[in-house]
Amino acid sequence: MDKDRIPLQYKLAAILSVFMLAVPIIIGLRYQEIMQASDFSMTFYVVGNMIAHGKLQDIYPPLQATSLIHTPFDNYAHQLLEKLPARNVAIYMYSPLTAILFAPFGLLNPVVALALWQSIIVVCALACIPLLVPFESLKSALTKTKHLGWVALFAPVIQQILIGHLSIPLGMLPLCLGYFFLAKGKDFFAGCIWALLFLKPQFLPAALLFVGCFTLTKRWHLLLGFASGSVAITLLTVLSLGPEALMHWYQSLKFSDTIFTNPVYNYPHYLAVSIPSVVLQLLPTAQTGVAKIVLYSIAALLGVFTLIVCTKLLSKLGKEQALPMILILSVLVLPLVLPHFLYYDLCCFVAVALIVQSDALPKSIEPQFKRLMLGLYAAINLYFVYFFATNLKGTHSIAPVILVLILTLAFAYAVAKFSKLSSNSKSDKSNII
Repeated sequence: MDKDRIPLQYKLAAILSVFMLAVPIIIGLRYQEIMQASDFSMTFYVVGNMIAHGKLQDIYPPLQATSLIHTPFDNYAHQLLEKLPARNVAIYMYSPLTAILFAPFGLLNPVVALALWQSIIVVCALACIPLLVPFESLKSALTKTKHLGWVALFAPVIQQILIGHLSIPLGMLPLCLGYFFLAKGKDFFAGCIWALLFLKPQFLPAALLFVGCFTLTKRWHLLLGFASGSVAITLLTVLSLGPEALMHWYQSLKFSDTIFTNPVYNYPHYLAVSIPSVVLQLLPTAQTGVAKIVLYSIAALLGVFTLIVCTKLLSKLGKEQALPMILILSVLVLPLVLPHFLYYDLCCFVAVALIVQSDALPKSIEPQFKRLMLGLYAAINLYFVYFFATNLKGTHSIAPVILVLILTLAFAYAVAKFSKLSSNSKSDKSNII
């Protein structure tokens, strides 16, 4: 068969992929009033509008605030978005530097701003493909179609585009871009890129695993690049906004746990898909204090364990073979250790899927991991169908526990398979992009 000829089923999959990437944007344009309650509209558009109109001092709660309800930001959001339901509490808890990034969007009509941001998310998602897949593979139309499906037919990606969040542009894309430069031998530049993950800290531990295992094996350039990038971002934030804005931001973080545990904020519990958050939501409020100490300690130990495993892989297999495995483990461990890891943050599993499908793993374990990714995609997509169809907002169910258990088993499976590899385990194809 002609290698450039695409079978009918893949043509249909490509059409479906393009359709699924366009659907969230169409929904945003069609249901404008409903979309005022989206994360982009009631958070990032509002903060961009405030920055554009010189209201920087009001984006975070006052230092003496005891609640996020009726703060200056919440009141401003309801004034700016007339159709925003009264029960929705508008909150901004991200970096002040991120707020500046959205200032241009704040000058636009909210409908136009949402469509533009959604389009940017689509472009960023697709940009991850050439960063993780060897260029030679992308010359084939069939391979392009397959990789497009791995990105576009994943529910967290679709939800990410629909609500207009940050996980792809400020999380998954920098993670993949840093990996690209690391694979190219540009460790210092990779570290600088990964410092951008401070703007989306849920993905930061993945980068820190790379920095940690490279440092422990006396490869210093990645650490130097990450430290330089971190200092640059800190200085840029302080110089742009002043130390007072930073103080208000850090003070606002005290509410981070409250949002998930206090029913007054009406937060949909099914979105939390990490071990710490799922366990805490099942416990009575009176017991969460002690539980946090236990859960966060276990998470820290699991993080150290993953660092040790990655360091051994790097020492035993060498950089070329170990890089894709470290990326896989650094992503799979996130829902096991992070207290605030939400469903749409699972979009980072696309990076794992692309690595696995790019034939970067040793041939002895490659088929098993391809089946593993199919299983994970199926479970995660079915979970989306479940909560979307049953409208579980504000209710508890066993479904998050099942999903987190599946993710935990996937991580344990990866650790077991990688730990058995020896330095003689070779991939037929180079995993350096």
